[in-house]
Amino acid sequence: MVEPVVAALNPFSNYFYPNVVLQLLNVTARHLSMESSPLSASGTEPTVFYRTRAKGKERAVPEGDPGMNMHWLHDSRCRSPSQLPPNNTSSSYLWRITPASTLPGLSAFSPAATRGFPSNFVPCHIRHSSHAAEAGAPLQYEPPDVSESLPDDPTLLVTTFIAGHRLRSTGKYVSKAVAWNALEYLRSRSSSPSVDIYAFLEQLARSLLQHEVRNPNPSHLSRLPFWTKRAFELLSVVRPAGDTSVPTEQWLSLKARFHAMRGEMEEAIVTCDRLVQRRADAFAASMHAQHRTELLTEHRSPPPSSAEVVMLYTLLEMLYRTGSVRAVLSFVLPRWDTVGVHVVDPTVQLPHIGKTGGEPLHRALFPMADELVVSSATSLVTGTRQDRIHTAHLLVYLFMMRGAPDDALVVLDSVDEQGLKLPERLRLPLSHALVKARASESAMHVFSGIDPNTLDWHDDALVDQYLSTGLTLYSSRGDAAKSQEFFESLQDRGRVSDRKVSQLLHAYAETGDKEGTVEVFQRFFSAEGEARTPDVVHYFHVLLAHMRARDPSGVQHWLRELLQAGFKPDVHVYSSLVKFYAERGDAPMVSSLVKQTLERKLRPSPEVFTTVISMLGKQRNSSAAQDVYRRALDAGVVPDKTMISALMNAHAESGSWMGAIRAFEYLLAQGSRGRRPGAHEFNTLLKSYVLLGAPFWAVRALLEKMERYAVRPTQHTYSLAIQSASDHGHMDTATGLYRRFERLVADSGSGFEMNVYVLTILMSGWLRMGNTDRAREIYEDMLARGIKPSAVTYGAIIKQYAIEGTEESLASARAFLGDILSAENSADLEDADTPRDVALQTMVGPLMYHAAGNRDQDTVEALQAQVVAEGGDRTLGLLTITMHAHRRSGDVAAARKIWEEVYARALHLSDVGNLTARDGALKRPSHLISLPLSIILDVLSTAGAHTEVAKLWGEVHSAGFAFDARNWNHLVVVLVRAGEIARAFAILERVILPNRVKAQEPVPTHIPRDSPLLTAEEFEEASALGGGGLSANVRVGNAKRTDRFTDPSDFEGVDDGGHGSFLHPLRLLQHVAPAWNQWRPHIEVVRLLWAVLEHLQDGNVVKPVALRGGVQDLGKDQGDEEVEEKVEFGEEAIAAQEMLEALERENPATLEYLLEWRRVTEGRDAEWEARYIPPSVDL
Repeated sequence: MVEPVVAALNPFSNYFYPNVVLQLLNVTARHLSMESSPLSASGTEPTVFYRTRAKGKERAVPEGDPGMNMHWLHDSRCRSPSQLPPNNTSSSYLWRITPASTLPGLSAFSPAATRGFPSNFVPCHIRHSSHAAEAGAPLQYEPPDVSESLPDDPTLLVTTFIAGHRLRSTGKYVSKAVAWNALEYLRSRSSSPSVDIYAFLEQLARSLLQHEVRNPNPSHLSRLPFWTKRAFELLSVVRPAGDTSVPTEQWLSLKARFHAMRGEMEEAIVTCDRLVQRRADAFAASMHAQHRTELLTEHRSPPPSSAEVVMLYTLLEMLYRTGSVRAVLSFVLPRWDTVGVHVVDPTVQLPHIGKTGGEPLHRALFPMADELVVSSATSLVTGTRQDRIHTAHLLVYLFMMRGAPDDALVVLDSVDEQGLKLPERLRLPLSHALVKARASESAMHVFSGIDPNTLDWHDDALVDQYLSTGLTLYSSRGDAAKSQEFFESLQDRGRVSDRKVSQLLHAYAETGDKEGTVEVFQRFFSAEGEARTPDVVHYFHVLLAHMRARDPSGVQHWLRELLQAGFKPDVHVYSSLVKFYAERGDAPMVSSLVKQTLERKLRPSPEVFTTVISMLGKQRNSSAAQDVYRRALDAGVVPDKTMISALMNAHAESGSWMGAIRAFEYLLAQGSRGRRPGAHEFNTLLKSYVLLGAPFWAVRALLEKMERYAVRPTQHTYSLAIQSASDHGHMDTATGLYRRFERLVADSGSGFEMNVYVLTILMSGWLRMGNTDRAREIYEDMLARGIKPSAVTYGAIIKQYAIEGTEESLASARAFLGDILSAENSADLEDADTPRDVALQTMVGPLMYHAAGNRDQDTVEALQAQVVAEGGDRTLGLLTITMHAHRRSGDVAAARKIWEEVYARALHLSDVGNLTARDGALKRPSHLISLPLSIILDVLSTAGAHTEVAKLWGEVHSAGFAFDARNWNHLVVVLVRAGEIARAFAILERVILPNRVKAQEPVPTHIPRDSPLLTAEEFEEASALGGGGLSANVRVGNAKRTDRFTDPSDFEGVDDGGHGSFLHPLRLLQHVAPAWNQWRPHIEVVRLLWAVLEHLQDGNVVKPVALRGGVQDLGKDQGDEEVEEKVEFGEEAIAAQEMLEALERENPATLEYLLEWRRVTEGRDAEWEARYIPPSVDL
């Protein structure tokens, strides 16, 4: 009986997938068996005779699998009853099977799609919304004529769809189409199906919002008319009769949501207003008449129900997606008391349904917050006074909740300028959010705008919030006195919690007051005190105090206390320990701590990796910083803005300007407002410009961009701007910026405080200009304000004495240094950013350098011993100066000894292999070894130890250290001294000049924004453009150079919106800034090679420098003797000519460069030489 059916189906095999044909056979077999099966008579499901066999990873479909019997999954309304075949009992299954027209590649009415079907066949497909019936029309449902013995699987599909779960049999979610047809089948079997229709519609609405509305594929939006039409048909069936029952509220909520998703916003708003008004009326009716006015005034609006919250969420989202910000405001502002107050209330949340829900209502407007430009946001604050207040309230709240409190502050300031006052309940959380965003000055600005005298002290919740915010703010600033004041107020009100105690501990710990921190800890957690039970956070703050005080023994002691108390260090403890040892330069310990963090399987956090990247940034090792960033990604860490900013700063400190720009552009492209650049990121970019020596015009242009991006300048911003102006000698401009900074300090609401950094920068600028009187005025003003000078302040004064170079000035410098070191508070010289070693080097270094230049080894050694006696260490900087002194004195043995110490320290400081987990050879930064390497090469080659020079160069290279342009230039000189003329010219031909060409390539006009990381090729190019951080002297020299060859007009009219807006200054500075210019041959090298050519032209061979008497070439094996080759005069001339020809043949670019230099020098083009031939860099 089955064979004829199979034969009949053959013509249709081209139009169906194989499984559809199999299902047709199964249906046929079932109907053939119904006449003879004894089970069918009792209404039981007949036996299935035909079943597919699974292959591969698929498994056999069980008997009860709902996907096996597909006859009820197809919509009976695809055809009107008049179009059905006359006998639609058993054949109705065939007509409702999905036709080929719904398969990919076949049009619904194409000849290929309908060939072989009856002429009156109408394929089932989704029609365009223009063909849809009216939403309010009743559902014309015609139950299919099916047998009574159908399976119970449809119920399983509908309930699984409602629950949002996967089918156990297939492991897949139930689609809307399958669930809908299953529901239709159930309703055809019973007028009261066992499934919840409202729950089905709720899940349908959630699915449409998630998969159609929010889907970036525009084609998904075209499905909304079809599905909303179906939803309205079902709503018309279950529409309740009454208006006060619970189903009525849910029905109105669903109706409004489907109207909104259909784009019918007016109908949605009307329905929404009905539901909101019903709630308000019900709430008013339930209150006692005499308390009605009082309660309404207090609550303004009763809390919305779950159905109303879901409705408002959908309506707000659709208003913005289909309209604009104005559409949202037009809806919210007139309904502020009934809708707006709930949008800005974080406790109003979506109901929890399974694993979903719980999102606050305001999340519906996050897309609006992300796309809104701050400058245009302030322009939205218009209309009546109340409308402006409510608009600003909404915008400030949204920006704050989106993680962009700095943008919220811009709106708040614009409202304050209009004389409007936003409520304290909004200002207080904004101040708290700014504290978390490391914007302490801005947080103080917002908090100081709240007048405690006008605060409603009868509102307990508001007062508690005010005092708690004050404690949080002042504890973050390390102000123990103010923190104690707010803490005692909370204590008087009985509001002290363990968290408040931890904040008080932090106030003492932040400044390194370990005694005060321990005293607070004992007061609350000892048996003699309140005997509270401490947790890991309280122990952490005591640890932090000892870390800030740089007390390793105290850190170890309290770490043991923490462990003995039964606590395990969490990620914050590990992060602080990493930072503590990172500041001490202990890379192996940092590596061990990071490894422990990962091995303990603590929750991956950006905090630990951010600390490591910051450490590498201080070491100017941007390559390792990138590797650590990649390692964090591999560990499952999701980088936050702080981590990306640390990577950006590592590039800035390393002189990798392109890397800094890349990270900044990546932040600019972030969709989430909380990840876009703020003041901290702009300051990092500004620091890059200052270190680069960019002209002040470029810095000013960046400051203007900062204003256009509505980023509020910080104290650090002003410090960098004043630094740039003073570097370029624009002291009038620097003074004007300082006066503006002073006015902000005088404004108690600004959060600005006069600090040692700004005053030291200004004082140093006047000292460089030779105006010691103005510098003295700044110094005396610093002391009069009670500001403790820093090591940098003292170092600048001592350096000025050393520059004068007279016996009187040097004696004054030594006396001044002695007074500083003998003072009782000399320990205050170090701070969190300046260890004592660095502080002592900053002050003693100028005197040591002056003595080294005068070949005064005794003074150099004495000053070095003084540093050690004062608790300092023999840093790389001081050791390099000492080596320079030995070079000037010609003491090869002493220079060798210092070099061994320098090399060992450099290896230790750059040992970051375990941190980066990089495969292959370790790459170490050049700046650690560059200058001392050049010095020792010069010492050895001058003494004639040429073999030792070659061996030393190879050892440094094998250790993974990179060589910069200075090393390669010095290598040319060393090779000439060794008589290796061909190799000397080859260095210029194959290393220096190719890098020069690469550095001359235009800076790209577009930087990819898909990642903050540079590729290997990009990093190599960036290394060629910028080579490490710059000293103050070099930075100031760069500033003067860029002033000569740039014009302010070059930085005007830059497009602010394009990718190139921040690259424009870099392109202009490319050919004048020494960061790009460094790969050119040094002027001494050029002159030396020209002298070599002239020497060869005269018929003379260049001979190596002979080994100095008393000096041993440690690169030679014992027993090797130097054999001097004797060359006759005629032979020497021939050899010289052959060498000259070989040089011309093998080094064409070098010869061309030298000839061009010669033509320029003969033409006395001094400006060209100053611009294109950099001087050699020496100590």
